[in-house]
Amino acid sequence: MTESDANSFEKIVADAHSGDALAQALLGYCYANGEDVPKDEVQAVFWWRKAAEQGLAAAQFRLGLAYRQGAGVPKDAAQACFGTGRRQNREMQPPSSGWVLRTT
Repeated sequence: MTESDANSFEKIVADAHSGDALAQALLGYCYANGEDVPKDEVQAVFWWRKAAEQGLAAAQFRLGLAYRQGAGVPKDAAQACFGTGRRQNREMQPPSSGWVLRTT
């Protein structure tokens, strides 16, 4: 790991601890894949859950997969469907600004 990589990783860790959902999801990814830290599925789930609770769809999906696969948590089909379904439902919602209907 280069000094620049170390600084970037330290920033991700700091941002994750300060509540940044994207940084939390990235840190979960690092733990799941053993990038810049030892591989630790329990820690991956911990960080994905924090990001998912803030509504980050990608983290909700990864958390659902973890429950489906039993990676870092016991297998739980209900939790797996809930996690992956939240992502799908979020993507199907109209934008918060509402739809614009044009008639000409």
